[in-house]
This record gives sequence, structure tokens and C-alpha cells, in this order.
Amino acid sequence: MNDTKSAVKLLTSEIREISLLSSIASVLGWDERTQLPKKATEHRANQLSLLSRMTHERFTSPKMKEMIAAAEAEVKSSGAAKYSDDEVNVRETRRSFDRAVKLPTSLVEEMTRTEIMSQANWVEARKKSDWAMFEPWLAKILKLKIQEADCVGYKTCRYDALLDPYEPDETAGELSKVFTALRDPLIELVGKIKSSGKTAPLEILERDYPAAAQEKMGKLAAAKIGFDFDAGRLDISVHPFCTGLGPGDTRMTTRYDEKYFGDAFFGVLHETGHGLYDQGLPNNHFGTPCGEAVSLGIHESQSRLWENFVGRSRSFWKYFLP
Repeated sequence: MNDTKSAVKLLTSEIREISLLSSIASVLGWDERTQLPKKATEHRANQLSLLSRMTHERFTSPKMKEMIAAAEAEVKSSGAAKYSDDEVNVRETRRSFDRAVKLPTSLVEEMTRTEIMSQANWVEARKKSDWAMFEPWLAKILKLKIQEADCVGYKTCRYDALLDPYEPDETAGELSKVFTALRDPLIELVGKIKSSGKTAPLEILERDYPAAAQEKMGKLAAAKIGFDFDAGRLDISVHPFCTGLGPGDTRMTTRYDEKYFGDAFFGVLHETGHGLYDQGLPNNHFGTPCGEAVSLGIHESQSRLWENFVGRSRSFWKYFLP
């Protein structure tokens, strides 16, 4: 790579194209959970497995290794400030590359295929409340994730290897400290609530609420707190989720219980929190680390903020209850 002056731009162009391939897979994944006919599951698994192989092979290629090295040299020689766009994009691309090259393409393909097939099986098992039906699939996923952790490597705990892509540099040991500190105060709080003799009036939540009316109010609430429905949509799935497919395209889902208002409504607020984060990402950085969520913990903080701190507040319901 002789033109070192443009090394960062060449790398950026390459990872953006790879991100476009990944976003195509995300569209197929959204469709699989919202629209896909039951008999098309295996075909969709084959489609997504192929795309996962293509993106993995391109991202872990010798060409990519050379491009990252050239970009690193350019950033170093230019004296780019830490946390500048170029420094962050090159550093985080290296981090992702170093992990990805440890994973065999065959394992990446098999994980993708198993996730799609097991998701469809889980949907059916959930309908029938049949644990035995889903158990073999969960066992297979667990086995594959163990293989992934062993390929990536870890110091003390396998889960550290699996946690890192979602919460960079976090460990199971550090998380245990957080949970341990919270456990006793939470048990004490729940005990006080149970022994208080007071019960919350739930009647208003447990009336007849037509799904169409719930959808209307959910969309109204999402729009009021800032979600742009010209750049997103709300659909139905067995398990609610939000996925950012790229600039101008954020998809949310929920599920409706016509006998319980809270399930869908607070679920919509939760997914709207995720959606607002995705819609707030800088479009000009799409496909680069600077255009991605910084961590799953930060992403989840936004969904919980809108669902609980705002959505369950007195001031929110002074506005919405009428």
C-alpha cells in the first residue's frame, strides 16, 4: 500500500462496505422475526450464514490486515489526537480485527445458522410452554459459545471472552462486585414492600385494551419523546427488540396483551429508548466505530431511562393519563 497519505480513508471505505453487507443481514434478521413464513426458516438460515461468511472473510482478509497496519502508521506519524475520529476508528477496527481473526469461518457460519433455527424453535416452544422442545437447541448454542470463547481466549473466566464485544474491557469479576453490592439492599427493599401491607392498584392496567388502540397510544408516546417515524417503524414480534439498520432506518417491535396494558406500552417506551440512541448516531460516521453504540450497557441505560425514570414518573402520567 504505497499511498500512505490516504491509508485511513482506504480503511474507512473498506469497513463501510463491510458494514453495508452487515446491514443487509440485519434487514433479513428483522424480516425473520416479523414477517417470515414458518416454512422459510431454513432458507433464511442459509442466506444469513452465507452473508456472515462473506463479511467475516472480507474483514479478516490479509488485505484488511495490511490496511489496518498502514492506517495505524499514518495515524501515528500524523500525531492525531487520542479520541480523534481517525484515532478511534483505526484503534477500534484493530480491536475488532484481532478478535475476528481468531474465529474460524466455519464456526461463524454455524453460529449464525444455529441462532436462526433455534429462534424459530423457541417461538414454537414458547407457544406450547414446552421446555424439552427447546432444550437441545439451547445446549447447541451453549456448546458453540464455549467454542467461541476458547478460540478468542480469556484469563480467568470464559464469559469474559463473550462479554467483551458488548461491554469492552468489562469482566465477570467486576460485574460480580456490582451485583454483590446491589443484592442485599434490593432484598431489604423488596422485604419492606412485601411487609408493608400495601398493594398497588392494578385495576387500570388489567382491563380490556384492544391491540389497535394500544398501538396508537404507543406510537403517540414514542413520537412525543422524540422517535422519528419517518426514519423508523413499530411492528409486532414474539419478543420485543430494536434494530438500527442504518441511517434513516430504525426498526422497533412489541407484542400486545389485550388484557394487560403495561406489557406493550412500557415495552414500546423501552425500545424507543434504544431507537432514540440509534437515531442519534451520526449518519456521516455510518459503518465506522465512531458511528456505532459505545457499549450495550450505555444502550440499555437509554432504554431503561425512558421506560422507567420517565415512563413510570408522576409527571409523565399527569400528561398521558387523560
